Amino acid sequence: MGERRAPAWLEQADQYLEKTKSKFRFALVNEGPPPAGYVDLFVYCYRDEEEKAAWTGFLSDKFVLVDGWADVLVKVRRACAGGKKIRCLRIMGHGHSGGFRVGQESRPDGWIGRSSLYENADVTGKITPLHNDFASLKQFLDVDKSMVILDHCNTGEGSGTLIRFSKILGGVNVRGFIEKQVWEDSDAQFGQGLYRQCAGDQCHVGVEVALP
Repeated sequence: MGERRAPAWLEQADQYLEKTKSKFRFALVNEGPPPAGYVDLFVYCYRDEEEKAAWTGFLSDKFVLVDGWADVLVKVRRACAGGKKIRCLRIMGHGHSGGFRVGQESRPDGWIGRSSLYENADVTGKITPLHNDFASLKQFLDVDKSMVILDHCNTGEGSGTLIRFSKILGGVNVRGFIEKQVWEDSDAQFGQGLYRQCAGDQCHVGVEVALP
């Protein structure tokens, strides 16, 4: 009697698990100080003056308050004075799977999504001035070492948003979290859990954890 073979569905399940494991990674929030010539910058984008007042004095000293994308670029230029590059740019604020907020609702650069980056929300159409402003961040990034983290609710739920932003930034790694984000009782939370990360069209999923 011949050796019994595993059911076809079981073989397919094993193949799926192997493929999934190869695309799943762990990432530490605190990876130590950046190497020479690089800086980390963490910014919190407040929605309105009331929210700004609520967070002033509450966020960790690591975070810089900003009121829009233009302000993010100002802070990046200041941090990168002398020719430095960004190792990690962590942008915290409100968002969803289609984009993220970087400032006050009343500002034209307050929301970054397909509809504000491309005319008629068509990625094959004409780009907007905000698209060019966003792309200007490329000069401060190193495609091999830099990471942009979109620390907003559900920005990693799908890959489309992350791929789009990564390509605008020259293929740099862009990470977004898959689930809704919350705050700790006393400070902005590090270690946001499941994420999706894309560099151009190449994406993987993982979990971000913080060292105690």
